[in-house]
Amino acid sequence: MPENIKTTIRLKKQEAIELKSLAFELTKEAIMMGKQKIYTESDIAHFAIENLIDLIVLDDNGDLSMIDLNTYKDIKQLGLPYKRRKKQS
Repeated sequence: MPENIKTTIRLKKQEAIELKSLAFELTKEAIMMGKQKIYTESDIAHFAIENLIDLIVLDDNGDLSMIDLNTYKDIKQLGLPYKRRKKQS
């Protein structure tokens, strides 16, 4: 079982507002679907990190960029040189 590391990141004001708003909207939608799920800002942040981290790359200028999955029909076409992390089982 991986060790949980407690760390804090500082969000920009607009990022915090957007996370809070999204958490509220997702919770409201879940309740309207009959699911009693409460989503927090940290739920969304963890989900985003786990699912998007391998899509972050450097562009030709050395700036952070994301792989545009809409341009690939098959994920194998990406040809990434390595997987940055292993999925925990």
